[in-house]
Amino acid sequence: MAFKKNTGCQLLFALTKSGDNSHAKGATVSMVTAGGPSYVLVNNGSAAVATKGTISRAASLVKSGVFRQSLKAAECNGDMGLYMFTATSCTLQLIPVVFEGNTPGETYSRTLLTASLASDVHSQCVLAVSAARAGNSQAILAVAGNLVTQSLASDTHSQVVLAVSAARAAAATGLLVQSLASDTHSQAARTYSAVILVQSLASDAHSQAARTYSAVLLTQSLASDTHSQTVLATSAAREASARALVVQSLASDTHSQTVLAVSAAREASSRALVVQSLASDTHSKAVQTYSAATAGTSQAKLAVAGNLVTQSLASDTHSQTVLAVSAAREASARALVIQSMTSDAQSAAVVAATLASKAQSATLIEIGRAHV
Repeated sequence: MAFKKNTGCQLLFALTKSGDNSHAKGATVSMVTAGGPSYVLVNNGSAAVATKGTISRAASLVKSGVFRQSLKAAECNGDMGLYMFTATSCTLQLIPVVFEGNTPGETYSRTLLTASLASDVHSQCVLAVSAARAGNSQAILAVAGNLVTQSLASDTHSQVVLAVSAARAAAATGLLVQSLASDTHSQAARTYSAVILVQSLASDAHSQAARTYSAVLLTQSLASDTHSQTVLATSAAREASARALVVQSLASDTHSQTVLAVSAAREASSRALVVQSLASDTHSKAVQTYSAATAGTSQAKLAVAGNLVTQSLASDTHSQTVLAVSAAREASARALVIQSMTSDAQSAAVVAATLASKAQSATLIEIGRAHV
């Protein structure tokens, strides 16, 4: 802490117990006085012996264990001081203090006072200069009037010069505009000539493209005619093939009818064989009956009868086989009929495609001729 040098001040301190350094609440003023409060003062930059002494005034109690000590000016007359306090059963308290010739507040006040005096001197100087300037004001005003008159005359002359300059600038601007217009016209003429040239070249290119396009169309038309001829030949071949398929279908139908007739004849033959077999069976039964009635029939007749029965069974099996073959042939004939109808439909589609190709070829030929 810092205090003003050689000026009375006050210190606050607290005492602690010497055993555990706890707060000495039981310490009293008499104990502090009995402890002999003292001080030591030293000065900076001096080799003199330190000043020692006993604090003359008694301390006063602030609260339990806290005290206030008033110091005289002589007890503060040093650059640095060390104040020592103790009491019965209390630890010695050392309070170092730094003293200054002037406090920060006093230094600030003196600085403000110096600045105020300097401001007053400056104000006096300003007043003197103002008085000197006031004496010269009339002369300055007269000179200023002359200067104003000269300035007005100069302004008038400047206005005239500016008007002449503006007229000359306007004339120069007109000439410049006329020159720019002439340049623009020339540039437009050159641009127009270039456009005409480009149009001519474009027309030539268009004519050449038209001739090339006509040649391409002609070539395409010839190719289309060749293609049409090929398509017609193909169509004729397909038509001949379709007719052959129709003929084959008719032949297949005739064959199917023949097969059906043969199948019917064989079925009739099979039925006759069945009737014959039944008649043979009846005959066999009659023979067996006759053999049983006569009882004297020989083993040869029995063998003949067995052969007849075997033949009858074989005939029945053959009849069934013939009937199955007939049914299969009838299914094959129906399949041939369906195939014939499918072939007819394909032939009709080929004929329609041929007609459409012929129409397309005719259209391409007409377009080629129109372009040519």
